[in-house]
Amino acid sequence: MKSWNLNTFKYYQMEVYLAEYDLYRMYGVEKIFQVTKTIIHPSYRHEYAYLEGNDVALIKFDGFISNGQYDYIHYNELDVNAIFKPGDRCEVVGWGSMLPPGQDISRFLQKAAINIISNSECGRIFSNVADVRSNICAGSGRLSTSSCRGDSGGPLFCTDGKRHHIQVGIVSYGTVPCGQPNIPSVYTRVSEVAGWIKANAN
Repeated sequence: MKSWNLNTFKYYQMEVYLAEYDLYRMYGVEKIFQVTKTIIHPSYRHEYAYLEGNDVALIKFDGFISNGQYDYIHYNELDVNAIFKPGDRCEVVGWGSMLPPGQDISRFLQKAAINIISNSECGRIFSNVADVRSNICAGSGRLSTSSCRGDSGGPLFCTDGKRHHIQVGIVSYGTVPCGQPNIPSVYTRVSEVAGWIKANAN
């Protein structure tokens, strides 16, 4: 059973909503919990620390959810041994803005297919992530698809050979406006903080 939500430092939450889809309407399937504890990664020490990586926080809520307990709530797995390489197709999920420059968030939960980008390629655009192991970059190449304002803290997940959803990243930051062709976004690399997550989510 789980009672933790994986997020970034930038978003403090008072409540956790599970099975949320429409921000303007409730459908009776949502599960709402109160936040009881927030743990921020110890390397995240100041407002712009996300540029240095380790942009991750654990949010504990006052309830327990078992995988498969509800048809519409499932875990993304954390598998540090799963190997995903540049070019692999993954998906990012969130309520972020659908239109540049990113002023309005989406009413409905959105999903977008993007590809993992090598750190060396990403480093030509974001010099600060060229050699930072705790970040991963992903984008859609020439297409104008990316995470955007309002997506921060959301998951980047890939599907392994057994069709398991493996969370490989957490939306951290990108450029303004978002959705520029050949400009990826930056995600916290989950495999690099998995040890910290497992040590604190107990």
